[in-house]
Amino acid sequence: MDEKTLLPIQPKVYEFSLWFHRVWLQFPKTYKYILGQQIADVQIEMMSTIAEARFIKNKLDLLRTAQRQLEKLRWLLRLAKDLQCISIKQYEQSSRYIVEIGKMLGGWERTQKIRDVESV
Repeated sequence: MDEKTLLPIQPKVYEFSLWFHRVWLQFPKTYKYILGQQIADVQIEMMSTIAEARFIKNKLDLLRTAQRQLEKLRWLLRLAKDLQCISIKQYEQSSRYIVEIGKMLGGWERTQKIRDVESV
């Protein structure tokens, strides 16, 4: 896929996903297929939601869904840290991704609201 045709948020979410999947390989066996799988599933759902929002006219519902998925990731990653599945350093890195993606989603949502108001 050509990076020029993607929305700015898409490469960031993809980068976060790649990073997490490498971290996931190091999860303790006890949590790898419970907590790790849950985090991976939510990430994949979020990537799909963002990709879908790119192509539909009324984006707000999907953008809000992506925000909810991001919030789930926040809590799941915090749990992973507290259960010592990821290190503090890895948690800090995941938090940087989450904050950046959250800002991008928020900006996209605000822009979409303005467009929706202007088209009425």
